[in-house]
Order: sequence, then C-alpha cells, then structure tokens
Amino acid sequence: MENELRQRAMVHLQAAQAAARAGQLPAAIAEYRAAAALRPDEPEIQFELANALWVSGQFADAIAAYREAIRLRPDYADALLNCGIALANSGRRGEAHDVWQAVLELNPNDIDALNNLASLCRSAGKIGEAIDYCRRALAIDANHVGIVNTLGSAYDQQGDLDQAVACYRRALQLAPHSIFVRSNLLLALTYQQALSPGEVYDEHREWNRLFAEPLRAEIQPHTNDRSPDRVLRVGYLSPDFRQHAVSFFLEPILQHHDRGQVEVFCYSGVARPDAVTARIRSYGHAWREMVGVRDAAVAEMIRQDRIDILIELSGHTSGNRLLIFARKPAPIQVAFLGYLNTTGLDAVDYRMTDAWADPPGMTDPVYSEKIVRLPRCGWCFHPFEEAPPVAPAPHEKNGYVTFGSFNKLSKLSAAVIEAWATLLKNTPGTRLLLKWGSLADESTRQRFFRLFAERGVEARRIELASGTPSMAEHLGTYGRIDLGLDTFPYNGATTTCDALWMGIPVVTLAGNTHAGRIGVSLLHAIGLEDLIAQTPEQYVHIATALARDPKRLSELRGGMRARVAGSALREPLSLTRAVEAAYRQMWHAWCMR
Repeated sequence: MENELRQRAMVHLQAAQAAARAGQLPAAIAEYRAAAALRPDEPEIQFELANALWVSGQFADAIAAYREAIRLRPDYADALLNCGIALANSGRRGEAHDVWQAVLELNPNDIDALNNLASLCRSAGKIGEAIDYCRRALAIDANHVGIVNTLGSAYDQQGDLDQAVACYRRALQLAPHSIFVRSNLLLALTYQQALSPGEVYDEHREWNRLFAEPLRAEIQPHTNDRSPDRVLRVGYLSPDFRQHAVSFFLEPILQHHDRGQVEVFCYSGVARPDAVTARIRSYGHAWREMVGVRDAAVAEMIRQDRIDILIELSGHTSGNRLLIFARKPAPIQVAFLGYLNTTGLDAVDYRMTDAWADPPGMTDPVYSEKIVRLPRCGWCFHPFEEAPPVAPAPHEKNGYVTFGSFNKLSKLSAAVIEAWATLLKNTPGTRLLLKWGSLADESTRQRFFRLFAERGVEARRIELASGTPSMAEHLGTYGRIDLGLDTFPYNGATTTCDALWMGIPVVTLAGNTHAGRIGVSLLHAIGLEDLIAQTPEQYVHIATALARDPKRLSELRGGMRARVAGSALREPLSLTRAVEAAYRQMWHAWCMR
C-alpha cells in the first residue's frame, strides 16, 4: 500500500513538474496538490507546490505551503529562503527577517540569506544595516553579483550615486548579461548625469542590443484593422497602478478617456493592490493581471486583445516589463510618464512629452523613440483627496525662513548640496528641512550632515526627517516649509506638485535633459516662470531673493493652491484630449504605411 501511494504520488509530481516547466501553472498546482494529498509527509512536494503558488500570484497559499515544508523539515534552508521572499514581498517584513535569521543560525555564511537580509533592510530604509550585511557577504564571496548589486542599491538609496554606479559596473563585469543590474545602472546614470546625455543614450542602446534585439524573431505581423477613424484599443502596462508617482499622473487620463475614441485595457503588475488600484479598476476599463505571467504569455495576451497602441509606463525602473515591448505585441508602442529618459528600445516607436521638458532639437538626438510633443503641459496630477489645507507661512511664527526638499536622496547631487550650502550661507538664520524615508537611518543622516559641514554649514541648521504614517501627515509636513528647492540635474515631479498644492513656491534649475526640465514644464504651467533658473548661480540668487522677501513668500503661499487649481496641471480633460489626439495621429501614420 505504501509503495502504491508513493508511485501514485510520483505520477502526480512528475505531471506537476512537466506542467510547471511548460508554464501551465493551474495544472501544475492541481497536480502538486494531488501529490501532497497522497504524500503529506514529503517536504519537497510542499516546497515545489509553494513555488508554483508563488509564481502564480497566490501568495498567502504559497507562504502556507512553505511553512508546511519547514514544519516537516525545520532545517530546510531552501524553503526558509523562499518563504522569507514570499513574506517580504507580501509586506510581512518582520516575519521574513526572522525566517532568514533562522537560515543564518543553520549556516552563518549563507550568502542568499545575507543578501536577502541586506535587501530587506534596504527596502525598510535601514541602509547602514544593509551595507553591513553586504560587506559581511562579500567577505565570503567578493564576486557574488547579487550582493554587489544589492550594495549598489543601498548606496543608491543613501544618495551616494558614485558608489552605486561603481557597484553596478562591478556587477556587470562579473555578469555582463544581468538584465536587472543593467537597468539599475541606467536609472542611476539618469539620476547622476556624470556622463553626457549622448553617453547615457549609448548605455540605453546597449541594453537594447543585449536584451531586446535577440527577441526580434518573436515579433509577429500586425493584422489590426487599419480603419483610420475607428475606436482605438489602447493598452496601459505598468506595475504601478497603486500609490505611486506614475498613478499620480496617469489616473486623470484613465478617468477621462473618451470611450467613443478609445477602448482602454490596463495590464497590471501590481503584486499588492491598494486603494489606488481599486479606484483605477473602478473606472471600468478592461483589466488584465500580469503578476506571475511570463513576458511571452503577456505579449500573446496583448495580441489576443488586438491592442493598437501599447503604452510603456516604467522604463528601467523597478518591476518593468520591457521584454514584453521588445516582442512588439502591438503595432504602435509609446513611452510615457514613468521614466524620464529613453527606453533605448527599437520596438518603442514614440515618446510623449511637451515642448518645455523637451524643447525641439535639444533632446531628440538622445531618444531612440520619435518625440511627440503635446500642445500643452504633459503633466496633470490627481491631488490626494484628503490633503490638509494650506498652512500659514511658518516664517511668520518662526521669525526665519525654512527651505525644504522632500525629494529622493539620489536626486541630491553634489551640485545640489553645493547650491543649498551657498544659499544657507547667503541667508543667515534660515533653516533647511529634508525629508525622505531612509533619513531615519543614522549612517545616512551622518552622511548628509557631513556633506553640509564640509561646505561650512552647521548641523543645527539642517533638519532631516523620515517617513510619516500617512499621506495626509506627509503633506502636512509641507506646512513647515516656506520655500521649496528643486533638485538638479534630475528634477522632482510628484514632490514638486505636492509642494505646490500645499502652497509652497518651488525654485527649479532648467537642465538639458528631460529629467532636468520637469520643473520648467510644471512652473510654466502655473505661470511662475520667474522661479526657473538657467544657472546654479541664478538658482541661488532667486531663492536668496525670495528668502529676503517674506511678504512675497506669504503672498505666493496664500494664492498657490488656487493658482494650481486653475492651471493646466488641474485640467485632466484637456490633457486627455491632447493624448487621444496624439494617439490618433500615430494611428493614422501607421495606417498609411
């Protein structure tokens, strides 16, 4: 009887493994469950079942199966490692930490556990701990690509882009075909801009050569109905249909699409849906889940949906699915919003922007896509519905002006620190408030205090704040700022819009790339062109003059929300119609080929 049960379980297990290899996850899961029912004491079956459940997006069931495998074999290191990953990706960081620590108790030199703990600490903003775990791991294996990449990501989050880029380049020396490391490098180079725009463009084109060109053979002929004025089937593909900067700007368009012009399909890679996900789904567009679905299968899904225009919203940021676009499942593919640089892909035809972020002739040579400039500002945002009212100007109570920036630390370049230090020295008594989640980390805090001290600014004039429990509280923190300072050469977008909505005027510096001209586009849209500097010296001069003119600061603050509300930044219908008109022009051009 025992042998018969074992043989029947083996038949199911082999069928499950074959289905899993073929990407037939529902069938694989059913077969694994059948095998487990026959052999409930086999931890390996539970482990493979958990893996299939995880890949299919059934995270809670996957964790339960991993837990069962661990119960059956407490020293099952692979199950512990994967269970920790599933827990971490489900937001259960404390449990993940405990599971990986259990692996280290079994083997203090387990590289994967050290790497996972480093990544967990980094994502939790504990940058110093993350770096320590990385160094501990590299002492065991100095050539471990994953660890070197994780260390680069930690430095990136700390704002030390020089160190981050060095790590990514080292990782690529070890593994030239690591797609994720190369995308990390491209994003860091976009922030850093130590290279010329042309050199950064060449790096993006290398990504295309290595990863996209080999997939050209999978591109199929497009048989879409070429009627020029029919309703277009438009797909938006993103892992960020959630509380994220992309949705902040995309949602107004999804909300206002004319269904007589476009039929919208959302291809979602959101692993952990939230209230924003639910709101976007409520608009009633076709919704397709991509979590756990392979790139080739998603491309086929898009072809089956007969999508005419597919919108790329992530670029080389986390969770991107650029290899879907490399397969060109839609005849027209367009980059928009989510990445402030070229994708580098031959398969992406267009990039939508505006003439302020991308003046004609300035940035065209460094895009692999053809530039389509909308006739108005390319940005429209959806303010947080529970945003508090604009607070009184804090200088009126404090007796001094407070500058502030809530931008990501990787945007705080050496040139930015230099300009802010000069500004503080020009305006005795003023303060600077910086806010970002990883500023809770002591090593990160000390790094920024040191950077300012090296430029003659005392720590007492710098306040470093970290995360707040809610979006409403985060926005409320703007009530402590008199004047916002944009970053360069990579400007803020969401942070600038948040600041403006909360009444804060923002000074920006116009650069020579799209990432360095977002502030130009936003301030032009609300009629505050006099806050746009052309040089770092002028940037400091504008901010200094405003700090010495508290009356104007108060006047700007008092009218800022009404100014924004009456501007193009709050005209979603206008932007949506401009976007739809651009889609129609692209479609007409394709129909005439």
